[in-house]
Amino acid sequence: MKKFYILLTALFLWPVLNFAQNADSCEVATEITGDGTYTVSELMGSSGTQGYASAWYYFTPAEGGTINISTCASGGIDTRLYVHTGDCSALVLYDNDDDGCAAPSTYSSLLNDVLVDAGTTYYIEWDARWEATGFDFEFSFVPTPTCSDLSGLVTTSVSDVEVTFNWNPDGNTSWDYAVDVTGFDINTATITTIADTFATVSALTSATFYDVYVRTNCGGDLGAWDMLTFRTVGEGDNCTLPIVVDLDADLPYADLGQYTCGRGVPYSTSCLGNYDGGESVVYRLDLANTMTIKIAMDPNGTTWTGLGLFDDCPDIGTCISIATGSSSAVREIVSTLDAGTYYVMASTWPSPNCIPVLDLTIEQLLCDDISGLGLNSVTTTDAVINWNSDGNTSWDYAVDVAGFDIDAATLTTVADTFFTATPLVENTAYEAYVRTNCGAEFGDWAVFAFSTPMTPINGDSCEVANVIVDNGVYNCSPLIGSGTTIYEAAWFSYTPTMDGSIDVYSCYGGSDTYLWIWSGDCDNLVAVASNDDECIHATDSTGSAYAAALYGVNVVAGTTYYMEWTARWDEGPFFFNFEYSEEVIEYPVNNTCDGATITDVSVGTMASATGDGTGGTASAGFPVAEVWEAFTLTECADVTIDFCGSDPMAVTL
Repeated sequence: MKKFYILLTALFLWPVLNFAQNADSCEVATEITGDGTYTVSELMGSSGTQGYASAWYYFTPAEGGTINISTCASGGIDTRLYVHTGDCSALVLYDNDDDGCAAPSTYSSLLNDVLVDAGTTYYIEWDARWEATGFDFEFSFVPTPTCSDLSGLVTTSVSDVEVTFNWNPDGNTSWDYAVDVTGFDINTATITTIADTFATVSALTSATFYDVYVRTNCGGDLGAWDMLTFRTVGEGDNCTLPIVVDLDADLPYADLGQYTCGRGVPYSTSCLGNYDGGESVVYRLDLANTMTIKIAMDPNGTTWTGLGLFDDCPDIGTCISIATGSSSAVREIVSTLDAGTYYVMASTWPSPNCIPVLDLTIEQLLCDDISGLGLNSVTTTDAVINWNSDGNTSWDYAVDVAGFDIDAATLTTVADTFFTATPLVENTAYEAYVRTNCGAEFGDWAVFAFSTPMTPINGDSCEVANVIVDNGVYNCSPLIGSGTTIYEAAWFSYTPTMDGSIDVYSCYGGSDTYLWIWSGDCDNLVAVASNDDECIHATDSTGSAYAAALYGVNVVAGTTYYMEWTARWDEGPFFFNFEYSEEVIEYPVNNTCDGATITDVSVGTMASATGDGTGGTASAGFPVAEVWEAFTLTECADVTIDFCGSDPMAVTL
């Protein structure tokens, strides 16, 4: 609300203060003849248009312009202001203000930029609605500029080092301009005056934002500055000035923290469709040799992005591959390229119209080496070899007798992760070579050695056991013979001419097998060793965990050893490997029950055995490697057995 003064007090003081008499009515208004500060004495009478005491002034401009009237600097006096046109007998309110000033003079009056016409008289009225105390007010007149402002300012040509810009003449003949890096101060800039409606500025820095200021110069008057901002063409803006990558020398390549914003929309008609409607960055790839590459573009959170690979500039080139999507996922392209020049463009939809930050990487994809190469199955005449795909789709292979020259071999290319080698010769050592074929690149050769088995001649009983003479792979047809147990069996025998050891294993035979080795004669066999699942220890991952194997079984020259394969788990067919070595293996004394040391144990005492099972083998009836310990109780007792810190086993003996 307005504050109210006690007018009686003001009237009582006026004679004492003796202020000068104001122009109290429109008819005797004081003329304002120029800019300056005018003093209003105490307001008297009731001649105001609102019935209050008032002070009157008038101003008649010789030319059009604007006037400014203010009591903001009067110390906070509470004023009310009117501007009238017409004549004193018929005034027309033109403008007014009550509390237009800012703090601390919020009750003072302010009128700015009030348009006035040449020859028209404008009456200024101050009234005493709120306060009759005298005050000062400021008045100023600003003529209408005779110099028109600029219109139509645009850039018509922008390169990496030069810009041309123009504007409309609008009937003028002279202009000022200045160009510098965005943000420069036009008030301290070097100004150039020209008579043309265009200008060209050179020696600019590429990929840099600049401001252009232009105004009309009318001699004594100047128009207002018009300004626009542009960016010089930078590396990566288009195919004329692309970011160049030498694929033969620069890989792996990483352009991190790149951007498209401000680069413009150079090519919006490529195979990227709507994904080339935003601002883009362009790369040129130079390649001297055939190569498989992966291009990845991470838009760092920007959505609706696209990545394209072209055999020429995107507006005229053929599309080799694209990767687009509405999410902010990484866009990837994998392609095998022949020697030549290629272009890559990263862009967006028209909205969002640019990528503020992107990371682009290029790497050469070398062919992976083969893994998991092994023997799936083998017979006397063929073998199936397989391997892992590891994400690849094509492979080369060759198979021949062990020792052949792979560089001179005839290669076969397949799209499967296996092949069948046939025809083969029985009981022959072969080598299978396989490598990854990636088109322009190849993985290293992997080799797997295997042997074909002999033609099956099962011995269906101990008496007609098939005699083994040499190391090799031996084939078992389905087991139908009689064994030492209730199960069918196949029998083989071997008589070494020198002391040594033998390995007998069916790890790659393809069946769940069980093996016994006997000595003695068929009417009185003596168990030497047996095994069920020892192939679980095979170093080759293609070995079956359920196949039987006995390694390092010592044999004595001249003694015949019988190998019985039983059909306890599987009737076959399968094949097994037999290998004799002249090495006699030293085993722990307690590898067998007979070698165990007997220890007496009484109540309240503890017996311990030192040593370990290193070198232990499987013996007959125990199809795993073992060592033996023994103890004798002197009386009945509860016994706790603790092996190497395992959970104790409690038994009553």
